[in-house]
Amino acid sequence: LHDDGGATIEVRMPAGSRGKAHLHPRGEELFMVDGHVSVGGQDLGPGDYLYTSPGEWHFAAARTDCRFVLVLPALPEYP
Repeated sequence: LHDDGGATIEVRMPAGSRGKAHLHPRGEELFMVDGHVSVGGQDLGPGDYLYTSPGEWHFAAARTDCRFVLVLPALPEYP
């Protein structure tokens, strides 16, 4: 956890799993390490980077077992 309310986390998702739809009030940076995931309709693989703008709703769907790092200036919000 960051002192300002954000966090940097490593996420591991098994193939076929899906996260809940959410938004990031201050944006999000995603760095792919292993596997393949779809986030907001974009397919990502090892070495890919994705920036999600503040307030943009999305979810992650693992196409294979995958691992990625998220840098969150603020924790996500769920409906």
